[in-house]
Amino acid sequence: ESRQKIVSLAAISADETTSTDLIRDFEPGLPAVIATKMQGNSTLLQVEQSLCLLKYAYNDRVNYDIVVFTATDITGEEIKRIQA
Repeated sequence: ESRQKIVSLAAISADETTSTDLIRDFEPGLPAVIATKMQGNSTLLQVEQSLCLLKYAYNDRVNYDIVVFTATDITGEEIKRIQA
């Protein structure tokens, strides 16, 4: 079906093409991991918010592993908050 859509788009002139005609579903490639770095305990809230947005806006369908590096030691409770 997606191949037919691409072929049919080629037949449409640039004036007739709308932005929704050009949106294709994302197909993940090779296995991947998402990595980020936490600068310290003071950035815990920002990391939580960032991971929440990342999960629901992008990673929900592809379900890549996420690795969080830290510049300082964090507690088990903070780890659980990040994993939630």
